[in-house]
Amino acid sequence: MDGISDATALLFIAFFGDFSKFNSPKQLTKFIGLNLWSYKSGDGVKNQYKTFKISKIGRKDIRSFLYFVVMGLVQRDMNFKQFYERKKENSPGKGCKKRALIACMDKLLRTVFYLVKQDFVYNKQFNLVTV
Repeated sequence: MDGISDATALLFIAFFGDFSKFNSPKQLTKFIGLNLWSYKSGDGVKNQYKTFKISKIGRKDIRSFLYFVVMGLVQRDMNFKQFYERKKENSPGKGCKKRALIACMDKLLRTVFYLVKQDFVYNKQFNLVTV
């Protein structure tokens, strides 16, 4: 992927190894703290629209590492740039850029997870993985 250097790939290996501890990308996102959770304090109409946030229960160092990796990917990789722009446009209100970056972090995690688990190579032309 454009924007992923050898040093970044080594950090992925250092943090996750061969992903053998995780059976699904959902477990991986929970480990890092990118999973969504809701908080409601009452039944008011005001609370219905602001219920989902990331849990932040996982490892902060990995989250911050992914945040900076995704910032570089959004600038260099066309697939991630288009995904980021689409998420930014569809996300209303204040904080739309940060929500779009978090969605890109999740996409990167899922992509790397499947690439490693299935032993595939990333093909940026089609945004697919091939053997």
